[in-house]
Amino acid sequence: MNGNQNAMDFGQTESVFIALKALQGIHQCEAELPVLLADVVHYLQGGERRKQQIERAISSDLRVRKQYRMLLQQMRVATAAREALAQDVAELDVRQGDGFRILFRRSRADAGQTYVILELDAHSDLSPDVDYMLLAEDEHTVVRLLFVAPDAGRSQTILPSDDGQLATLKKSDVELSLIPC
Repeated sequence: MNGNQNAMDFGQTESVFIALKALQGIHQCEAELPVLLADVVHYLQGGERRKQQIERAISSDLRVRKQYRMLLQQMRVATAAREALAQDVAELDVRQGDGFRILFRRSRADAGQTYVILELDAHSDLSPDVDYMLLAEDEHTVVRLLFVAPDAGRSQTILPSDDGQLATLKKSDVELSLIPC
């Protein structure tokens, strides 16, 4: 009987061991892959694959942030520099850049929504025939908005008025970058 009981304990132990190994294998499959330079390039070109992981890495990983900024400097066609303001401004209604302007307008139909409008200057070198990606970042948030090719020099997208991306875009100390897609 004692030998039979040992055989049962061994079987249960083996079953628990196999179950734990299987669980460990599942967790290893769920582990996030490292963010590579190719992932950052794909993100800047508008790719959606692993978007949240890449944005987290840009905010928290110095290596990825340096790669992001280097690529952004090479790819951008216009910027809206950080604005030095003498006083705190609760909300900006417009951000002026090199050859473009970003306007923020509350929706008349729904006060909980705000239009983000891209206006290309008539005398700028920016092509009105391409889609543009607007990028901004602060210490916690990376913002990426797609604007379809402007019609009559304007393109727009809409965001909830309480959206964190909108708050980041409106910050005067955040640089905006515009890249063609």
